[in-house]
Amino acid sequence: MKAVLTIAEREIRSYFTSPVGFVVLAGFLLITGFFFYVPLALEHGTLRPMVQNTTVYLTFLLPALTMRLLAEEKKTGTIEILMTSPVTEAQAVLGKFLGVCAFYVVMLVATLQFPLVLSVARATSGTPIFPGYVGIIILVGTLTTAVMAAVTPGNRPLPWVAAGFALALVIVTILAIGKLPESGPVITGYLGLFLLGASFLAVGLLCSALTRNQIVAYVVGLVLLLGMLIVDWMSDWVRRSVPWIAEVISYISVRQHLENFAKGVIDTRDIFLYVSLMVLCLALTVRAVATTRWK
Repeated sequence: MKAVLTIAEREIRSYFTSPVGFVVLAGFLLITGFFFYVPLALEHGTLRPMVQNTTVYLTFLLPALTMRLLAEEKKTGTIEILMTSPVTEAQAVLGKFLGVCAFYVVMLVATLQFPLVLSVARATSGTPIFPGYVGIIILVGTLTTAVMAAVTPGNRPLPWVAAGFALALVIVTILAIGKLPESGPVITGYLGLFLLGASFLAVGLLCSALTRNQIVAYVVGLVLLLGMLIVDWMSDWVRRSVPWIAEVISYISVRQHLENFAKGVIDTRDIFLYVSLMVLCLALTVRAVATTRWK
């Protein structure tokens, strides 16, 4: 387990010390902000449009996070060093997956500003300073200290400071969400976003394990994820002619299952789909890495 956490720590630090991580984070916040603030300006304060449209832009953003994870190791030859060290293929893959998932969680944490802003906009009595504005200040402190802790590994107090900010952020965010009329869909929506993103990252990691070229890994991952969206759109086209095929397509549709989370519905079939996709891709990635070791 120590080897897995060491690899994960190395990967999460690499995202905070390279432009790719910040570009993806900025693009994610820009697009999610658009889908949040436009309905808010129309007096429809809800996170549902943001959650429902996430599938499309994560299709383009997340492969950029995974494209270098194993492809770069192969290109530079460091994969051979990694494979000759006392680390199994499963540990190497799991460590890289946990690292990129941790950065994705940071991306989701950065969007907690939206339910905090919503709690301010929905404040009908008292002052919106707490938990709304206080939560936003704590959020900024959490992200700032987390980035500083990642880029300065020798500074031991910073991780504890970041953990303290994170704990305070969790408490304040729970209080803010509890004041919203639709608190359930907010919580389930974030759960759905995490499961969707984790499954997409597993697909991207698999693509990175199949090639030495980062651009090829990105394009292949993008094509596979776009294929999942196209399958979803095909269900409406075939529903009139072959209804049972449309039902099968709807069941394997990643977008349809995310919409259930956005509505506040937690169905074990939705969780099973995302977890199954994640496990399948990680197992295939381990197999691909093992093949590389014995070549």
